[in-house]
Amino acid sequence: MRDAGQEVLLNAGALPAASSMSLAEHLMGRLTSTSRVAHRAEIQIRVQEALNSMEPMDREVLALRHFEMLTNEETAHILGLRMLH
Repeated sequence: MRDAGQEVLLNAGALPAASSMSLAEHLMGRLTSTSRVAHRAEIQIRVQEALNSMEPMDREVLALRHFEMLTNEETAHILGLRMLH
């Protein structure tokens, strides 16, 4: 069943965008132990702050690499970036 709170905005402007909250939740995974709830909330806030401090393109790269599991080359191609070797 789909959870609207887990949705990632896929088409906002020229590039897809993902909220820092959804990125943070997915990158952290699920800590389900009740003793970990406060710790998870603290970590989530830190991850969201880090994501919010990133440039939009960097967040997009992270989202494509993590959610779509694309390679660096595939990500660069989709975003119209040139790879440096």
